[in-house]
Amino acid sequence: MSAAAGSAATSFADTLQASQLEASGLQKRYGARQVVQDVHVRVAAGEVVGLLGPNGAGKTTSFYMIVGLVRADAGAISIDGKAVHALPIHERSRLGLSYLPQEASIFRKLNVEENIRAVLELQRDESGRALKPAVIAERLTALLRELGIEKLRGT
Repeated sequence: MSAAAGSAATSFADTLQASQLEASGLQKRYGARQVVQDVHVRVAAGEVVGLLGPNGAGKTTSFYMIVGLVRADAGAISIDGKAVHALPIHERSRLGLSYLPQEASIFRKLNVEENIRAVLELQRDESGRALKPAVIAERLTALLRELGIEKLRGT
């Protein structure tokens, strides 16, 4: 996750606080139907993880439980070992756990830069304060560069 020693290049992941998200034993039932049973996920800062499975396997419900859109019937969710499963979604967001919907229509009128900035503005520094505009701009540029989409910035 960190840049090589002596390297001038810094990835977007390196600008984030060292964090780990962990969900363990997540369960969800709707009536008699068990939709999620004993899900375990561990994700480090900067790591990209995909949930794969057939329709109805519980991927979306698991994700919704982690970000706080759906309350888990059982299990625990933590960031850096601190329990967050009882926190509402807005408090999880302040800890850096954000949700960007797949539905494009929500941000249709925003360009690439504005879409990324919207997510970065939800992040907090190590003291829990909103990031300063200069830090957001730096992270935005680093992310655009890392993803190779700098030329799409204003589109």
